[in-house]
Amino acid sequence: MLARCNQTAEVNGETVYADARVRGALAMAVNHAVVLEIAYSGQGRPAENHHVSPIHPEYADIGAHVTDPEGALALMARLQQIMVDEGVIIQPHWRALYNHSKSNLKGAEIHISNELYPQYMYWKA
Repeated sequence: MLARCNQTAEVNGETVYADARVRGALAMAVNHAVVLEIAYSGQGRPAENHHVSPIHPEYADIGAHVTDPEGALALMARLQQIMVDEGVIIQPHWRALYNHSKSNLKGAEIHISNELYPQYMYWKA
């Protein structure tokens, strides 16, 4: 799972999500197999970070997702990106998934605050 990283959103006055490497580091920090287990009881396949599914004609096999919190941390350090205290918008039934993702990101020293916003705020972000 990768939360919506609005490429025009500003964090401390900078558009950090505009850099695809930052978004990639966030994805590297999260274990997609565990996300699938929590979100859908293991039914299906772990996400591959595509814009299309395997049944779509434009699907291309880019290989399995690699979970690498240490690599994510190293990449964020090279990019000189330190992301702390980002608020999160979730639906109440996704709290277990949020907690898992938060702990994965913490392993890459990417910290998320405990400030949870109401769902309607998603469309305002």
